[in-house]
Amino acid sequence: MTIALGALVVVSFSSASSPNLRLCIVAVPSVALYFTTLIIYSYRVHTVLTTYLRERIEPRLAEGYGIELDLELENYYKNREVPGIRRWFFLLTLWAATVLSLLYLWFQADLRAELGAALFIMTVLYGLLVITVTFWDLNVPNRLWGKARKDNEGLASRT
Repeated sequence: MTIALGALVVVSFSSASSPNLRLCIVAVPSVALYFTTLIIYSYRVHTVLTTYLRERIEPRLAEGYGIELDLELENYYKNREVPGIRRWFFLLTLWAATVLSLLYLWFQADLRAELGAALFIMTVLYGLLVITVTFWDLNVPNRLWGKARKDNEGLASRT
């Protein structure tokens, strides 16, 4: 994500670039949204898998081997409260890349004139998408679709 965003910014602000290349800055929010969504999704998959290990598999292993549950890897890790700094870093990067690139476009009179109504539509669309990704990370969909989660837990208990 960093390389893609950096390349777009370098092309957009290079002194040798033509005026049309400055419009590459329009792609910055799309690139940030794409990579942040992939990263947040991987965090969510990791959370589901580690919860399954911690709540289903590790208790049975600890009981079967007669050891403390805290010695199992995921339980040990969770009890040490490792901070989730990276997740927030990616969300903050998403917000910064989106807000700063749109502000740049709004304050460049020639670009604002060239983009016209498309700039307003991009601002609203990118704003809604960034808010959606942020709330998706806060686990709002699981609260809205709790039934699907309970059904999945039922499947897991039968295995």
